[in-house]
Amino acid sequence: MLETLKHYHKPFSFFHCQDTIPLTTCDRLRSLFEKGHEWQERKESFYRCFLRDVSGDVPDELKQKLVRRMREITGLPLTAHVHVTAQRMEPGQWVGSHSDQPLLGYEIARLVLQLNRNWAPENGGNLVLMKENDGKVIHEIPPYENHSFGFVLHPK
Repeated sequence: MLETLKHYHKPFSFFHCQDTIPLTTCDRLRSLFEKGHEWQERKESFYRCFLRDVSGDVPDELKQKLVRRMREITGLPLTAHVHVTAQRMEPGQWVGSHSDQPLLGYEIARLVLQLNRNWAPENGGNLVLMKENDGKVIHEIPPYENHSFGFVLHPK
């Protein structure tokens, strides 16, 4: 798991990984996005998408493997508690510029796993990391299937 891992230190410490989990697991997780489920539509100033808590639907074995690997990568004594939110975007939806501030005492690290199949640049959806004070793009990560992006959360 997490075999092709690259670490970065700017604009903050994060990692990007290809081939994060077995493709058969990606296929199983994609079922969490079927439209028959209850989705919460978010329409905030920087956030227009659908969300759903899927923590109970993700196999415990996978969650624990990810926690163990995140402990190795971050060097932090992460707890075994994992909260999983599925985020689905339809054409015209987006997530704008923001910083992922933690819920203090609740969150310490985050892993974003892409499950897109057959993604193409015209689909949009790149994760763009910018320098805070001037908006200069430092990294741009396309949402290819089975790629992940992880980082330690910080109040700033």
